Amino acid sequence: MEFIAIGKCLGIAYSQKGFMYRLHFKGYFKGSKIQEIRLMGKKSTQEMWKNEEYIVHAKVHSIKTKELYGKILRVKDLKMIKVDFL
Repeated sequence: MEFIAIGKCLGIAYSQKGFMYRLHFKGYFKGSKIQEIRLMGKKSTQEMWKNEEYIVHAKVHSIKTKELYGKILRVKDLKMIKVDFL
């Protein structure tokens, strides 16, 4: 299942599997309360930066204790979208 969300990047970690991003989020997904989204990104390219806001299109892997885990399909910096509207 896929979803689209808007969130602020709270932290970035890197492992052999690639970049892992933590995004601030408050809401519900399929009846489960979600407070944070954790997304796996590309292995070789950093797609987000801490304290920036993004709109993300991602694939859900699991939901555990108010955290949604998934994989990034597309990401866009909200600043770029704001520039498009001005």
